[in-house]
Amino acid sequence: MPDSISRRLLAVAALFLVAAASRVHAAPLLPGGAFLTPPEPDPTGGVTVGGGAPVAFASAPGPGQFSGTLTTTVIRDDPSNPFAGIGDPNPANHGLTFVFQLHNDATSATSIGRMTNIDYSGFLTDVSYQIPAAGLPPTSTDRSGFAGATVGWDFTGVPLGLGKLAPGQTSALLVIQTNAPGFTDVQANVIDGSVLQALSSGPVPSPNVPEPTALAALAAAGLILRRRCD
Repeated sequence: MPDSISRRLLAVAALFLVAAASRVHAAPLLPGGAFLTPPEPDPTGGVTVGGGAPVAFASAPGPGQFSGTLTTTVIRDDPSNPFAGIGDPNPANHGLTFVFQLHNDATSATSIGRMTNIDYSGFLTDVSYQIPAAGLPPTSTDRSGFAGATVGWDFTGVPLGLGKLAPGQTSALLVIQTNAPGFTDVQANVIDGSVLQALSSGPVPSPNVPEPTALAALAAAGLILRRRCD
């Protein structure tokens, strides 16, 4: 790696440590990674800048018909976001927190097992579900490889999880904290075996996608900080 890139990477890592020094909770999710979704109190505040209203989705009528709503809320200046403002002195470009809540209608014939959200390519992500939980917690969260475009949430049965999202149930608040400065309309995938799309929000794609090694270095800084604070 050229010296100039190394210096920039070290500078951003230092900013990360300073910005996150007062935050005990951290669950950075690297491209290609997966883990049991941790419970955290995030988000702890901030300003809602997008979304906040439930958006309906429904499959075609039939034996496997299911429907529900997805509520996406975009928050700026979330105090618990460990990536807010990293590398950018402009407060208007602080990192965004994306919060999702999935509801399966009581009239659905099937349970929902998974939801995926985009486009987190090249951005840092810290994932959790909010506690106290307002609904069914997810079992695990994963992120696609290379640039890490897709973040997925699984609802599974025992012994790992509390079950799929059954008809009539609502999920806990699913939280992705990022260093993304802007957001746009995207389609989320809701999956029960078949796939439906629901209008949601995600980061504006980054024109300069960092190398996976750069993302790994920043996430490692977060893990070190978490171990020191635990």
